Amino acid sequence: MQHKYEKVGEEEVYLQEYNEMKTDTKNANIEELNTLISEHDFEKLTQDQYQHMVNRLKKDLISSQLRSQELKDSLKQKDDLVTEQSEY
Repeated sequence: MQHKYEKVGEEEVYLQEYNEMKTDTKNANIEELNTLISEHDFEKLTQDQYQHMVNRLKKDLISSQLRSQELKDSLKQKDDLVTEQSEY
């Protein structure tokens, strides 16, 4: 009977240690998950900022191209006007 109680006590100690180990592993996994979530959020923010800059640059490029075309058209009209006036 004494031997049976000792064995039950050993099993109890083993199970307590096993449960503590599982709890420690769970807590470590939760910490790692939170770290990964934070890193993901930061990378998502960085990606969103980059995408915003790319979109802004595309819009600026289109605007510059339109302005350039307007200036070219204006120059051509003025050249045509100067050519026309020089013929008189």
